[in-house]
Amino acid sequence: MARPRRVMLLVDFDNVSSEVIAQAFDITLSEYGAVHVRRAYCTAEQAQHNAGFLKKLSLRPMVNLSVGKNSTDIALAVDAMDLVIAERP
Repeated sequence: MARPRRVMLLVDFDNVSSEVIAQAFDITLSEYGAVHVRRAYCTAEQAQHNAGFLKKLSLRPMVNLSVGKNSTDIALAVDAMDLVIAERP
C-alpha cells in the first residue's frame, strides 16, 4: 500500500516576503492538498510583527536567537535534515 504524501513547508522568513510565502503556500495546497509541517524561520521581532500572518497560514514561528551570519539558514537546514530522517516527507 502506498504511503500518503507528507508535505512540509519550511520558510526562510528572513529573506522572503509574506506575499511570496502566501503564493507558495497556495500553490503547495493546490498541488498536494495538505501541508503537514509548516514552519517559518525568523527572528523574534519578525515573529511578533507578523504574528497575524503566521497564524493565518498556521505557520509555526521557529525563532532563531542566534545573530550570526546565516544562522537562520543553518537552523532551517538542520531541521530539514531532521524531518527527512524522522518524518520521511
